[in-house]
Amino acid sequence: MVIVPNSRIRLLKCPIEMDNENQLTFANITAQTNYFLSLPYLEETNCSYQRKDGVIRFETDPDGITFEDLLKYNYVMYQNTSYSNKWFYAFIKNIRYVNDGMSELTIETDVFQSWQFDIVYKRTFVEREHVNNDTLGAHTVPEGLQLGEYIVNSHLADSFNNDLCIVVGTSEDYLNSYNMGVNVYSGVPAPLFYYRYNPDEMAAFTAMLQALASDGKTDAIVSMFLCPKWLAPRTGTTKKVDTSTTAQNETLGITRISTLNGYTPKNKKLLTYPYCYVALSNVNGQYQIYHQELWELGSNSEMKLKMYGALTSGCSIRAVPQNYNGSSDAWDDAITAGKFPALAWPNDIYTNWLTQNGVNLFGITTLDAKTSGILQGGLQGAGGALTGDYGMVGSGFNQIWNTMQESYRMDMIPTGVKGSLNTGDVLTSTGANRIHCYRVTIKQEFARIIDNFFSMFGYKVNDVKTPNITGRTNWNYVKTVNCNIEGEIPQEDVQKLKNIFNNGVTFWHNPSTFLDYSQNNTIVS
Repeated sequence: MVIVPNSRIRLLKCPIEMDNENQLTFANITAQTNYFLSLPYLEETNCSYQRKDGVIRFETDPDGITFEDLLKYNYVMYQNTSYSNKWFYAFIKNIRYVNDGMSELTIETDVFQSWQFDIVYKRTFVEREHVNNDTLGAHTVPEGLQLGEYIVNSHLADSFNNDLCIVVGTSEDYLNSYNMGVNVYSGVPAPLFYYRYNPDEMAAFTAMLQALASDGKTDAIVSMFLCPKWLAPRTGTTKKVDTSTTAQNETLGITRISTLNGYTPKNKKLLTYPYCYVALSNVNGQYQIYHQELWELGSNSEMKLKMYGALTSGCSIRAVPQNYNGSSDAWDDAITAGKFPALAWPNDIYTNWLTQNGVNLFGITTLDAKTSGILQGGLQGAGGALTGDYGMVGSGFNQIWNTMQESYRMDMIPTGVKGSLNTGDVLTSTGANRIHCYRVTIKQEFARIIDNFFSMFGYKVNDVKTPNITGRTNWNYVKTVNCNIEGEIPQEDVQKLKNIFNNGVTFWHNPSTFLDYSQNNTIVS
């Protein structure tokens, strides 16, 4: 049987390049065909059968289409209509002049465009991709990026630990004929009677001391110290501290970090650790880091910190995060407030000295290797050993990754101890003896760099799943390991498709915005 030559070959000027780092997706075959047919072209019809990955012998004419004309084109679509209506797409690898009447074009199949609608995506290990859920805290897989130094964006200190009073503890109730007894304060039994005097009640305080001296009862004073008012509530109009079987508490609200050094990121992963964090300090030796993505919001959309206190000399106060890392009261993640000064009174000098200094001992906190690194100025960035599979030559992502990546740091820094003499006296006198909250982020320069990187290449997800090809408005980046796809596709082309995914590829969904990273790339609802 003789088959009349009727294959159709069209040379195109196409934005897709042979490196397959960027590809176009289409809703259906019709949309794909219409797009390529709309491109600038040269066409030959009634050609003999065009072989896949072969050579096209294109007729030229010095008075018509010349060899120089062919050099304008980088792509070809062809259709062997004697056998099917399927369009094949291919890159023009080389154009060779043969003579004035003919040139040879060497082509290589664009396997993605040729088989785009025949690929069956299977669950595979996806290393990076643009995600369809960018809720804060949904994606926290470490990226290993260069962070630069950290900077404090804002500082908040509680107000209630700075509103102080004087508490006097006596072994006898001087308001009730010096009776003796045991009371319970903040759930702690004590054979004492506590009395509270505010700063504007110094005359009454002096009168109390004089009354004790007149009655020969100065020995009844067991302790005298400064104390936050909330920890020593009074009974009615008397100066007596109310007895209570439960610990007193106050709550501090902390707003979430939403900007990084003035920069508002498009990608919510930048609002998680290590790009930002909340730090609590008692400015007396303890500094604790918290990940805001682990801290559930309470009333007023704030992260809550509850202060629990026990009324003792020097005061015992513990600041406990609420609903943090799965715990309603995260005691293991709590921080202790600094001690408040003990006061002297006219009695035994040596005993007074012991009382004042015994509560001003060492405030010590342990820092692990990672925290030590952060406090030394942040993670440093350089080329290094954490390249993993990113060392493959020829990938634009890999080149950018090598620029972005941090140097590998083994956790070889021994556990350190940071401590100092408790300076509660001077801190109280300056109003600093409180719980201090710092909202810390990377600098705007690095935030912008990393945000643009995430916008281009998505997040590291390291998950076994079906690759997310079309979940964004304009482009989706996907990088797999041992890509798992199938379909009615020649085996050689299946392997080439797997290589495209394993090397990393950006799928563009609108030809008009191809390679335009300035476009909005919101999640498709």
